[in-house]
Amino acid sequence: MGYTAECQCGKASFEFSDIQATYICHCLECRAQSASAFGCSAIVPLPSPTPNPQLNFPFCYLPETIKDEVSVYVRDTDSGGRLHCCFCRGCGSRLVHFREGGKTMSVKGGTIREFDWKSAWKGNHIWTKSAVVDIPVGAKTWPGEPDD
Repeated sequence: MGYTAECQCGKASFEFSDIQATYICHCLECRAQSASAFGCSAIVPLPSPTPNPQLNFPFCYLPETIKDEVSVYVRDTDSGGRLHCCFCRGCGSRLVHFREGGKTMSVKGGTIREFDWKSAWKGNHIWTKSAVVDIPVGAKTWPGEPDD
């Protein structure tokens, strides 16, 4: 199945074909980023980088058609890494996150047209020690970051 991720204004969109996992995240960072009680990400294999030497990380992993529409906010993670958070310059919608040295990217669930919210909600919940909403019975949970 193919998927399309698109920002709120429609200027930045891209397609991908595989979701390896989904996570509902209750950490303070995701709550602030989503302006909600939790964030949601679909874990997707990292595509091959664009062979354009002008494109630095993480832009080399985004379609060239949207590179001019996207800006990046970089922050440190609790585990000592760095997270590159890509968002649309036009509307500010967060689209995708890249960890330095990672083999996957995290596409924000709300940008995916075909996203299965019911399955995601019943699935994997991380940073549950910070949760402000009830976690569904039977969901797989981690109090913090799951091990890779």
